[in-house]
Amino acid sequence: MPRQTSTQGNLPAISSESGRTHNSSTRPHPTAPHTTNQPSLTGHIATPAPVPSHQSSGNGSFYAPTKPTTEKEEIQQLYAELDEINKANTGTRPLPHKGRSSFDKTVLWLISILVVVLVLGSSAGVFYLASANQAKNSALQATATSQSQSAAQMTDAATQTTPDQTTGPTIPTATVNTANPYPPKTGVLVINDPLSKNNYKWQEYTDTNTGNSCKFASGAYYVTSIGNSVSAGTCFAQATDFTNFTYQVQMNILQAGTQFSGGGVMFRGNSQSNIYYYFEIYKSGRYNLTACFGQGKANCTVQISGYPKQTATVAGFNTTPRQPNTLAVVAHDTAFDIYVNQQHALGPIYDGNFTHGMIGVYATGGLDTGPKEAAEVVFSNVKVWRQ
Repeated sequence: MPRQTSTQGNLPAISSESGRTHNSSTRPHPTAPHTTNQPSLTGHIATPAPVPSHQSSGNGSFYAPTKPTTEKEEIQQLYAELDEINKANTGTRPLPHKGRSSFDKTVLWLISILVVVLVLGSSAGVFYLASANQAKNSALQATATSQSQSAAQMTDAATQTTPDQTTGPTIPTATVNTANPYPPKTGVLVINDPLSKNNYKWQEYTDTNTGNSCKFASGAYYVTSIGNSVSAGTCFAQATDFTNFTYQVQMNILQAGTQFSGGGVMFRGNSQSNIYYYFEIYKSGRYNLTACFGQGKANCTVQISGYPKQTATVAGFNTTPRQPNTLAVVAHDTAFDIYVNQQHALGPIYDGNFTHGMIGVYATGGLDTGPKEAAEVVFSNVKVWRQ
């Protein structure tokens, strides 16, 4: 709204002595009322003419006071009339057209920016939730996979045992809760090997000089010894070393020579120096428990028990060809007990030549030469309980 200029600065001063106004140009005293509706402001101040109680002044109406009786009242009335005129003109003046203010533009920009931020934030939130959900699912899947692998490893660990010799591989065992069935029925099952493959560094060879061989075939371990050989077929599990133990294996004589031919087990042995104990059962059911101090039959000089000292056959041995028999040796210090098909066959028998060593299997061909004198024995299902 335009600022109104005060009109009082252009009015004449009032003389305090005469009570009349004076100016640089003398204003004549009015003698008669004026017929004009508005006072004149050009050069001097005219005495206002009486007007009705309400007059119209172009753009509006204003109140017209009664005629003043003194000059002071006249001047005051004039001021009041001018103020009314200014108020009337101001009230009827059309308001100027206003465009969109900078404040409105700023608000619109802020609202636009806020909308964009909200849209981007919502998109980011959706992406974050999707990523978090995917990460959670991946973590759950990784956790489930890790737990499955751990369970599998625990199962493998439960079915494995570590050989006495650190050079040997880790071997699976079928059942950790298998109790020792042989007196004193104590000990920890450390080997439970089906002998379907080479786990404990079992020897695999064919000796062209002696005609003996050890090999894995058809899910079992085969030992062959020709007839009239200077050496028996000895096959060691080179990754084993036991002192006090129970050693069990299943044996099936597929073929044997005419006399003194069969198969058996070795224990407390050494494949390098060829020292060992062996227990052998011939196809007739007779047996032999001997200590060997070197390679070849000539070094198996200490017979501990058996034929010809004992001519009796082993009770419980199945002499039918190609039928399995289970052999077991319980060794505790210098005492040995032998079991056949879980029946006590002999012992305790005492010998202190060897205190610890490898386990193994054994086969001996007949006394005569020729293919029919060869012994072929298959072994499977080895178990060892360490005392």
